[in-house]
Amino acid sequence: MRYYWENIRGGARTEVNASMRILIFLLAVLLTTGTIEAQPKRGGKVKRKYRQVEAVRQDLPEVFVHGRVLNQDRMPLVGATVTVPGMRIGVHTNGDGRYFLRGLPTGKVSIMVSYTGYKTKIIDYYLQEGNNDVYFTLDKDRVALEAAPVTLQVLEQHLLDIPASATTFSKTFSESNNFRQLTDYLQFVPGLLSLDAEPVQPFYSVRGIRGNGFSPENSPAVAFRLNGVPINRGIWMPSRMFDMERVEVMNGPAGTLYGADAFMGVVNMVTRKPEPGFSGFASASSGAYGWREAEGAMNIPIYKNFVVARASGIYYSQNGNIENSTGENLNGANMAAGRVMLRINPFYRTRIELEFNYQNDRHSGIAWVSKSMPESDIENDIFNTPVSTDWGELPGTQREAMGGSLQLRHYKNENNYLTTISSWSNGNMKLHRDGDGIFVPVIGISESQNVRQLMQEIRYNFSRRSRTNGIVGAKYLNEELDHTIDKQFNEQFLGRLYLNQPVIDGDGTISPLLAFPNDSTLGILSGAALPINHKEGNEYLSSFQSLELFADAAFRIRPRLTFTAGIRGTAGILNVSGDAYNSGGEPSVIGKIGPTAPGLEYKTGSRPEVIRRFVSPSLRVGLKHDFNSISNVFLGYFYNKRLPVVRYESSGFPIEPVAEKIQSMEAGFKASVLHRFWFDATFFYQMYGDFITAVMDSTSNAYVAKDSGRANGYGTELKIRAAILKGIDFNGTYSYLNSTIGKEDRNGNIQELQGHQFGFAPKHAFDAGISGRIDLAHDIMVFVNPAYSWNSGYWFDEMNLLGLNQESYGIFNLVAGIELSQPSIVFSASAYNILNDRYVKNVDRSSEHFGFVTYVPGSPRILGLKIKWDF
Repeated sequence: MRYYWENIRGGARTEVNASMRILIFLLAVLLTTGTIEAQPKRGGKVKRKYRQVEAVRQDLPEVFVHGRVLNQDRMPLVGATVTVPGMRIGVHTNGDGRYFLRGLPTGKVSIMVSYTGYKTKIIDYYLQEGNNDVYFTLDKDRVALEAAPVTLQVLEQHLLDIPASATTFSKTFSESNNFRQLTDYLQFVPGLLSLDAEPVQPFYSVRGIRGNGFSPENSPAVAFRLNGVPINRGIWMPSRMFDMERVEVMNGPAGTLYGADAFMGVVNMVTRKPEPGFSGFASASSGAYGWREAEGAMNIPIYKNFVVARASGIYYSQNGNIENSTGENLNGANMAAGRVMLRINPFYRTRIELEFNYQNDRHSGIAWVSKSMPESDIENDIFNTPVSTDWGELPGTQREAMGGSLQLRHYKNENNYLTTISSWSNGNMKLHRDGDGIFVPVIGISESQNVRQLMQEIRYNFSRRSRTNGIVGAKYLNEELDHTIDKQFNEQFLGRLYLNQPVIDGDGTISPLLAFPNDSTLGILSGAALPINHKEGNEYLSSFQSLELFADAAFRIRPRLTFTAGIRGTAGILNVSGDAYNSGGEPSVIGKIGPTAPGLEYKTGSRPEVIRRFVSPSLRVGLKHDFNSISNVFLGYFYNKRLPVVRYESSGFPIEPVAEKIQSMEAGFKASVLHRFWFDATFFYQMYGDFITAVMDSTSNAYVAKDSGRANGYGTELKIRAAILKGIDFNGTYSYLNSTIGKEDRNGNIQELQGHQFGFAPKHAFDAGISGRIDLAHDIMVFVNPAYSWNSGYWFDEMNLLGLNQESYGIFNLVAGIELSQPSIVFSASAYNILNDRYVKNVDRSSEHFGFVTYVPGSPRILGLKIKWDF
């Protein structure tokens, strides 16, 4: 134990030293840039009103500016940038489009408002002592980009002001492309790979760093939020996205803003909120494989505009697309979900939001298919393979999840406000699936999971003299989890594998091995009869509590230069225990010779309780220089430490790996040209440490797993949007990633996998889409939206073994239809994977030690129709 803590302290000193060097470098750049910054000029001369008016503000009267930014339809623009040229003053409009400025002199002052997709506007206003009201109405060009606010930095902004690789999907964009699942959104995010075998087991990889939101023995790599509430466990992940306002994604460490679970990024899902007036929509869809779907929402004012409610729901059903010769086809789904929200404005400066979510799923089961023993005559083909479930139990997944939240916001003024979020979530799930991927009943797997979560967050958004804008706060999280895995084995087939005999003969027949042959080389197995039904299971219990303190702010050190810094400390306790047991059937025979005897996979008995106390810091510093109101360049450094985990070996011995760490340096450029073209480029270099790797042990002369791995990666993420002509928009992204394991680990040992590529990390990926709209008449419009996504393929793990990889593939989707304005009705047709390209949605290696690796075939071509009515 002493050696363990010395290693941690030594590693921490190394990280701190490296972090300090980078921090000193950034500060030097900051000071240099601040020194050479010149005052803005007009007509080649420095205007008097832009001179250093801040230096003589002492003892001058206080001036306050209140205002609101609207568009031509009198709708508020959320996240618009409000600045004073020549002064270190700048804020963003809040959720109501309002802003507040202070620190200005009396007299004539220019105030500028900019927003992506709108013409920048400057108003010269004569300010008086006390309160002043300055309202803006921004004009949109005839051909312009669609504007969308983002809250990735926990305040309302627009993409231009986010000094990181960020993506946002508006309601209009998602509806025009008929997005239904979260993976539909994420396929358009450069550098992010999303695999969706089924919603309760999401798997995501960002820049080669991956996380499993289902397994309790893995901490999340990407933070997921639904209206500000954590939903990192797959049991709470929505099967279908409904009544959405937007989805926001930030690539790279975001721990200072969201916590240690945002180790490599964050996904914000924001639903539509209650709003004044009566409105709503209803839609119905139908298509291939018995696809039936109905969605609707209604916005109801209960008491004027002081109390407003919104109710929404969805029903979705689809038959499976993988043939199952013994029952219901696989990869099907049946789900229903609903959401009720209530917004109360009891006082002028106070807003309360209540939310309740419910979801119930019944999936027909996932088709996990083996490549090594296919059920067709085509070798290694998992796409033309009928599946036969075994064990006599219907496969499938049943899930029930619910949760509620109370959010209160009290405004001191437009840019200074207090927010509290109280939430609870509860979910339970049961699933059964084939563990071997062949029609022979070798391994059956059943799982159950129950999770409860409580969260309390309080934060204060502040704007100090309209120069320093940020957040400070605290968050408490409590999670209780019970995860059980039960496995069923037919050792008469495992016995054949033990003797290196095929389970399925060359002519397709199966011959179970009733007993081992009488052979002295088999030891105690010689002549032993083999059972056909051995059952055992493993239960994993965890209790997690954490307290987080955080602060993050952006400070304008020059009119066009902003310094960003943030820090968050997460302190917590992880309490883990478990138990392995024989759950019935016959005793194992093959297990007698293994390290888990008398069990075949798990050594029976209770697992020792492990209490792990931890501190996970997060840090970021950065600079952003605005060339003008429509372009900037940024530079940043990020440090994150991943949440700890506790794993149990099959023998029952607990493993407490050192928490993984990442340092990332990023530089980028953003520009909005003529309000019609958007360009966003981010370049990054990251150092990844203390992950599990293989190290040669001199004592045993064998490779053993150590938590000292080191790797590095670099790449770029590009995003382009263009309003080419009126009614024709283009959207495209590209990412390049080179993420490899280093030569030596943290302790100086040679890494066996040096030079290997990270798993689930495509080197190249791109997507491109066009949105075309043509007005046929005054109230009739035709639209066509094709989109194509492609990646160069990836390995399934760091071993980089041939055969355990996904080849390059692309998916071409198309949505087309007619939109009527009076009444507001849309008829559309959609086609997913038109080219019917083959790909793997997920891979399972939990039974690899028995000789089975199973895969989930990707979705085939799916056609559908939809009608939607807005009222």
